[in-house]
Amino acid sequence: MPGYQNPKRPIKKNPKINEVLSRAIDFVLLREKREGGFGATPKLPATIEDTFHSLKIIEFLMGERENTLLDSRGIKRHREYLFRFFKRDLDLNLRSIYQILWSYNYLGGDVKKFPVDSYLSEKGHGNSITGIYYKIKIFDLLERSFLFQKNAVTFGFSGILKRRWMSLFLSERLGLKMVERDKAIYWLRACQNYDGGFGFMPGTTSFIENTFYGLRALNLLGGKPKDTEMVLNYVLSCRTKSGGFSRKANAAPFLDATYYAIGSLMEIQEKGDGFV
Repeated sequence: MPGYQNPKRPIKKNPKINEVLSRAIDFVLLREKREGGFGATPKLPATIEDTFHSLKIIEFLMGERENTLLDSRGIKRHREYLFRFFKRDLDLNLRSIYQILWSYNYLGGDVKKFPVDSYLSEKGHGNSITGIYYKIKIFDLLERSFLFQKNAVTFGFSGILKRRWMSLFLSERLGLKMVERDKAIYWLRACQNYDGGFGFMPGTTSFIENTFYGLRALNLLGGKPKDTEMVLNYVLSCRTKSGGFSRKANAAPFLDATYYAIGSLMEIQEKGDGFV
């Protein structure tokens, strides 16, 4: 593959998980673009979101900063693509800015060269839970302190699963009062369906992204799913012959779904026996 060397893949504890990981790397590499970045399919052009998810998958599997997959030419092309995109698009949202900065930082670049102050102003993006979530992540990358007025917004434990994950994350990060732990764990466990996956809310269809956020939230709270083995089986049911993963079983694989699937496997593995 252009720009890559043979990786020394890490040894994973769970053989059921280990068996699927090397194929996921191959799935990612097929979507690398010679001009920089990664695309949704081998023939589609690169996007910021696909580039972010590809590099996140590599980080999941290879470890932080362990760029044994990337040679110097590949790193240079990807960094140039990210900076070129940032300069070209004048209407970026906070999520895209975070994805650009995280990817650039992972590739060893200096993120402080990006003029992002105008995007971080309260006037431009308000104090939504999503906005503050990505602002904190951007400030971390820039090594700045995030100043937050506790009376500016509340992070109620409401809405779909991803929003509730953000609420828990922000409440812990900012030292705010968190929803009652047992109540939150009960709700999160109720999102797990008979197929092992998690829905947006209790009683809704399972998707891989909800499963990822459900596991993350339970990990943060020190809880566990109703059935960990069923979660693992659900994630593996989303795997395709290509090595990538889909949002649900028997669907097309994409990089975002593969990111959520690999992330879910990492959450299960990180918790270890605590989830069993």
